[in-house]
Amino acid sequence: MRSPRPLPALLVLVLAAAFALPSCGAQDGGPIGTGAIRIGAIYSLSGDQASLDEPSLRGAELAVEEINAAGGLLGRPVALERADAMSQAAVVAGQARRLYDVLGLPVVVGLSDTNLAAPVARLAESLGRVFVTSGATGPQLVEEAPASTFLACFSDLSQAAAAADFARDSLGVSTATLLVDQGSDYASNLEQGFRTEFEARGGRVIARVAFPGGSLDTASVAAAAIRTGADTFYVAAMPDEAAELVAALGAAGSTAPILGGDAFDSPVVTGLPAATTRATWYTTHAFLPPPPVDERVADFDAAWEARYGSPPTSAFAALGYDAIGLVAKAVRSAGSTEPGALRAALESIRDYPGVTGSISYDARRHVPRKDVTIVGFEGGVPRQAAVVRP
Repeated sequence: MRSPRPLPALLVLVLAAAFALPSCGAQDGGPIGTGAIRIGAIYSLSGDQASLDEPSLRGAELAVEEINAAGGLLGRPVALERADAMSQAAVVAGQARRLYDVLGLPVVVGLSDTNLAAPVARLAESLGRVFVTSGATGPQLVEEAPASTFLACFSDLSQAAAAADFARDSLGVSTATLLVDQGSDYASNLEQGFRTEFEARGGRVIARVAFPGGSLDTASVAAAAIRTGADTFYVAAMPDEAAELVAALGAAGSTAPILGGDAFDSPVVTGLPAATTRATWYTTHAFLPPPPVDERVADFDAAWEARYGSPPTSAFAALGYDAIGLVAKAVRSAGSTEPGALRAALESIRDYPGVTGSISYDARRHVPRKDVTIVGFEGGVPRQAAVVRP
């Protein structure tokens, strides 16, 4: 691991000025130059979502530092108001209320799980504010909160369809068993998307093995899946459960390929020997490990390593960075942080060059159509296996 390089003197001075400002500074949406523009950032920094959310928050912080080093927004510095959702629905609702209702923030970014993002989206909708989720991939978020909520990421249906296409076209499998966390909206979305596309492409889903998240008997689930005799297993689960299932399938002697969603893009899974030494593939938002395969990714990797001293651990780091970039573009375009102006500015974004791909919105669609990256392992090292446009 390389030691962090020192920040440029200008960046140090700008950051010092920005963070010296009181967090309850001038009212957001006030005249240019009257105080910091405050953006809420709600992430789970503890609990089972931390392996996804912690790098995403650091990506958001990196974006804010770069914006401030370049002069801020509308002549004002930017400050993040951070909130820890603790991977708990009861906590996230209270934190969202604090950011929107108590602090009066016009916009909040964050979260990587649909169940946790849902109360934030609903509150933003009821208050007429804006929510840009960096990594919660549930399409129902924009259906339930159509005026307020924007996804910086692709949807579960898109990534699951991409996995099904890859299974048929590149792996050549014809049968699949689905391992599904029955308490997760994320898992339910993945199941729907994979099943629909896999069967449309001539494959056959021969079994579904459901399990309750948080109380997982991995040996029993793995044994039930193996008994189905499927060519492949599609695991629709969050990182902790996914890691346990991958390990259990390997321990039970299965050599059938495993496919999963972007929850696999976590050190909890990608650092697991059972994942790196067998046929395991997952969908994600961008391939960040070296060697870089895209100029935007290479620039992001370099900035991240200069700031934090080691490479980013997952694509969720880039999603947090892109979410702030989208908000910044909307603020510049609107010339204001007034929520209605921000919403209209976000809806006018076309082909925003995000690290995780080109992002466009319109008034009817707040979910970007983005390519899906497929990552697998060669000799224990993650490699980009394909890029799929569902």
